[in-house]
Amino acid sequence: MADNIKYEPGWSLDLTCTKPNEPNSGDPVRIGNLTGIALTDEDAAGKTAVNTGPFVAKFAVKANGGAGIAIGAPIWYHDDATPVLDNVSAGGYYYGIALEAISAGQTATIRVYHDCAPGGAGTLGTGSISAANLAEGAATADKLSIVANSRPIIVPLGDVSGNTSIVAFVAPTNGALNAAKIVTKDAVAAHDTDYWTFALTNKGAAGAGTDKIVEMTTEATGGTGLEAYTALSLGTLSTTHKDLAAGDVVLFTATKAAGAADLTEATLMLEFLPAEVS
Repeated sequence: MADNIKYEPGWSLDLTCTKPNEPNSGDPVRIGNLTGIALTDEDAAGKTAVNTGPFVAKFAVKANGGAGIAIGAPIWYHDDATPVLDNVSAGGYYYGIALEAISAGQTATIRVYHDCAPGGAGTLGTGSISAANLAEGAATADKLSIVANSRPIIVPLGDVSGNTSIVAFVAPTNGALNAAKIVTKDAVAAHDTDYWTFALTNKGAAGAGTDKIVEMTTEATGGTGLEAYTALSLGTLSTTHKDLAAGDVVLFTATKAAGAADLTEATLMLEFLPAEVS
């Protein structure tokens, strides 16, 4: 046997418990992200013999959150609750699996299977589940970040020398626009007479809508010029009108005032979020 193994299998250890402050024999306990059962009362040195491995023990458990506890349901450790074990994951540390059922709102002493999975607050510990353990389709869109869910829409506008309107996007499903930007090859200086006005309008599914999603100009007063090869945000999108139903049409317009410089090799960039994260 390797001479650096100190305990085999290493389930029972003398530990300083995080909670409760002074464990008694038989208490469910937590040591950081590690959980177990106290085998002894805490000693004068602040140590408690703890079994952190697989076992079945009877504990007081409460069915919180408006739902009962079914056989096989996960049980969570809550530091300052009475009792400390219940079926609510939020703010809890994973403890084990219920082997008996409890009705909603009731507290009962039941058998709990304690396994060895560590639990961070409200979740299993990092590394407890790998990508290989996930079934196909298990990671649904609502569990991904906004960045992961964003659908980029690139609309080449080409060279624009006068007033222009173009259907920029048709929503494939319910969702919302998250951002709108424009970029050009050449700079367009901000100017209060010679300027562009850019707008996005939600035309709806029938094309009759007039709700402005966003509008900005290249005016020197209250607007922003374009720098070459630098994406310029069209501004904060309307919290109401950026929401799209499936089939809604988004119209982009560029309106030229006086002698505004032409837009060269212009491109419109939109970000769309499906309904799961919109």
